[in-house]
Amino acid sequence: MYRHLLFDLDHTLWDFDRNSNETLTEMHTHFGMGAEVDLQDFIRTFVKVNVSLWEKHNANVIDQHTLRTTRFPLVFEALGVPMPISGEDLSAMYLDLMPRKPHVLPYALELLEYLKPKYTLHIITNGFPEIQDIKLASSNITHYFDLVVTSAVAGYKKPSKEVFDYTLQAIQASPAECLMIGDNWEADIIGGRNAGIDQVYFCPDLPTVLPAPDAHTKTYHIKSLQELMTIL
Repeated sequence: MYRHLLFDLDHTLWDFDRNSNETLTEMHTHFGMGAEVDLQDFIRTFVKVNVSLWEKHNANVIDQHTLRTTRFPLVFEALGVPMPISGEDLSAMYLDLMPRKPHVLPYALELLEYLKPKYTLHIITNGFPEIQDIKLASSNITHYFDLVVTSAVAGYKKPSKEVFDYTLQAIQASPAECLMIGDNWEADIIGGRNAGIDQVYFCPDLPTVLPAPDAHTKTYHIKSLQELMTIL
């Protein structure tokens, strides 16, 4: 039924939480922050701030520079402690270390090995191209994908229909030939629906009540990447 599989990257294949938490732990140790800030408080505060900023970035409320330069100042402001170095330097350190982490989510490698002989695989991500390329290389999964589409390359962010249209044109495929797989309901699932593409909603903690299905596209729900092998 499908010829092309369109994957999100962060939180879908690449284990953003684990890789980010390892990086924050290294930074916490490097700057000797233990006397002032509990490690788990540091990580929790970063996650809260980062999610909020990415939501604003995806909604075109803030740009890439603002996201990167305000992230750590907001974290340390919320914690009520001074930054060990400037916010820009902290951001640069984080962005140097974090993408080089190799961890993917459970069953990601097994899934890609299973799918590669059967389908043509691609990435559609709102992440920044220079960072996403390093993530793919560090986790040794670049070779599975024929095309990597970032919002910077396409000129639009998910869930905009235009980023999916750009991808369809690039791979010379119709919506019916494609399946979008991702963890973000708005960006990946609603975005795929708006483009007429079937979707797989990957959510390890699926809610009891899910949004109503769309009449024109099919939505699969999985809690583990392993389940995708039973669908495909």
